[in-house]
Amino acid sequence: MRIVVIGATGQIGARVVEVAHRDGHEVVGVSRHSPATPPVDWRTADASDPEQLTAALRDAEVVIATLGLPYTIAAWSKTWVPLTRSTVTAVRAAEVPLVWLDNCYPYGVSTTPINEESPIAPCSRMGRVRAGVNDILEEASGAGTPITVARAADFLGRGVETTLVRWSALEKAARAGDRRTRLPWIGDPDTAHSYASADEVARSLVTLATREDRTAQPTWLLPALQPVTGREICRLLSERSGHEITAMALPKAVLTVAGWVSPLAQASNDMAYLSDRDFLVDDTRFRTAFGWGPAGTVGELLDQEFGNTTAPAQ
Repeated sequence: MRIVVIGATGQIGARVVEVAHRDGHEVVGVSRHSPATPPVDWRTADASDPEQLTAALRDAEVVIATLGLPYTIAAWSKTWVPLTRSTVTAVRAAEVPLVWLDNCYPYGVSTTPINEESPIAPCSRMGRVRAGVNDILEEASGAGTPITVARAADFLGRGVETTLVRWSALEKAARAGDRRTRLPWIGDPDTAHSYASADEVARSLVTLATREDRTAQPTWLLPALQPVTGREICRLLSERSGHEITAMALPKAVLTVAGWVSPLAQASNDMAYLSDRDFLVDDTRFRTAFGWGPAGTVGELLDQEFGNTTAPAQ
């Protein structure tokens, strides 16, 4: 199958390109800038320009959009809606189905694990932006454009920085030698949270893009790892690094002040509800439909990414 990946140089898009290519599909990567040595056919286009993007989608059989923006309220408020409209315009003009990677922010606060039937009820500025994106996708789908929305929990994996837990922070804590390390943590480190392996997200997007029936379920919750708390992540890191790592909950007052000068801190404050209480994802429908198997663990992901390299030298 000829798969076009929009946002192909991003933290998920690059993985999708790799997975689809490895699975034997004909892959075309689309981004504003081409890598120095593209692994597949590459087309340069600005996704905010529907004419450029339509041209980049020529000959596609299916499109996977893994678009990303700087993690700031200003960037999201200004760009997400027009970027979504541009993408919808392009896939409609190219007459090609779209698989759109999204997050779980539009669901807001839920006292039970969220699933495909959970109501769209955002409780943050960034969540409301993503709810607006969802409105555009639903409108286009209702008008006959084949769109599949794939919602993922917060990403976790090597190189993933635009997420609740930045991989570089885990690496820094794990490679601190044999001294005790404190991992800064936003929110309550004793609340449970669902994370999604970035590699597994990529595999599941290719699975959705290449399935035969595109009308049975327009929205999917992608596979998530078994829920963990912040303290459990620190314990898992401690076991693999050979030194003690503890969670250091950042006071809300400090985060508030930081938000006055840091757009990233401001965005983190906006989404703090995600880590102030349990936030769980029910991915049963996807696992059942595609025979995906049981959920993996954060410990297994850490083993896969770190191996034994975190252990102190003997």
